[in-house]
Parts: sequence; C-alpha cells; structure tokens
Amino acid sequence: MKRNYVLLIILLISTIGQAQSVTLNPELDIDTLAIWMDYSDEIESELQSRLQESVINAIDKFNAEQSGFIVVLDSMQTTTSMRMNMGAINYVDKKDNLIWTGVGLVTLAGHAYAISTVGFTLPILLLRSTVSVVQIETSLGLVTNKPKLSRFFINPFGMYMKIEKQKDKMVLKTEKATFKFLKNLSKQDERNNRP
Repeated sequence: MKRNYVLLIILLISTIGQAQSVTLNPELDIDTLAIWMDYSDEIESELQSRLQESVINAIDKFNAEQSGFIVVLDSMQTTTSMRMNMGAINYVDKKDNLIWTGVGLVTLAGHAYAISTVGFTLPILLLRSTVSVVQIETSLGLVTNKPKLSRFFINPFGMYMKIEKQKDKMVLKTEKATFKFLKNLSKQDERNNRP
C-alpha cells in the first residue's frame, strides 16, 4: 500500500511541471540567433517596456558568456530567428487567494490524515501563480518539433501579493526564464555541433 501511495505522488509531481519544448535542428550550426518579443494587447504599454528591458538584460547576460552563438534583438525574419509572443498575464486576485487558501487547508487536512493512516506523507504545497504563456514561432527548419508545442511558461509566485508586486515579479521572472531558455538552446547547439 505504501509503495502505491509513493508511486502515485511521484507521478502526480512529475506531471505538474512544463518543460521547455523547443528542440533545435541538429543539422544547423547557429552563429547568430535573432529573437523578437511581441506582447499581448492586454499587457499595458508601461509593463511591456519593463518586460522588454528584462529581455534585453537576459540577452546581454547570455552574450557575455562563452557560447556557440550570439543573440540579437531583431524583428527581421532570418534562417535562424524566433518570434516570442507573450500572452496575457493572468494575475492572482482576491478570489484566487480565497479559493487557493481553501485548497491549501484541505491539502493540510489530507496530509494530517495520510500521516495518521499511512505514517508518512510527502509535503505538497499548492499555491496560485501569476502566469503568462509565451508561444514561440521559429524560422522554417530551425526546430524539429511541432510548432504548437513550442512554448514556455513564465510563472512567478503571486499568492497574497498586490498587482504591482506581481508585475515586478513578472519582470524579474521574464529575465530569468529568457536567460534559461537561451542557455538551453546554447547547450543543444553545442551538443549538435560537437566534432
């Protein structure tokens, strides 16, 4: 019984995350990757400017490190270009805070019950996040996976925060997520072009 319980929890945890799903074409050797960020009309222009600045910071940080290619911020379509379309940002509001507090209390009660019956539990904390999905459109032949899978999530913690604080977190997380995304592409490029 304990083994089945542990297996169920591990399977649940493994399906919660969303991995990056852009796979570079192994036949390409990238010298310069041109990326451009478009923003949903639902994101106010002041926040768009701040998000764009965080993307520029991520590119500068990436280019400062040794890599197989450099990244430029350019909207021109080339053979090695990506257009990233940032969707609307779903903020955590008061209603979400109340609902997810209730879910947390129920989860806490479930943990207490599992400890009393099984003797142990794996701590799982369910909190609502501020979320935006970034859809990625690439030049033809740059990636090998299906375009509909080319996306990643930007989701900072948002529970119990005011909207302005959630916006600040989104700006910081956009820089980190963009840098991590570029590092992942760099590692793929390096693996693809090893002698």
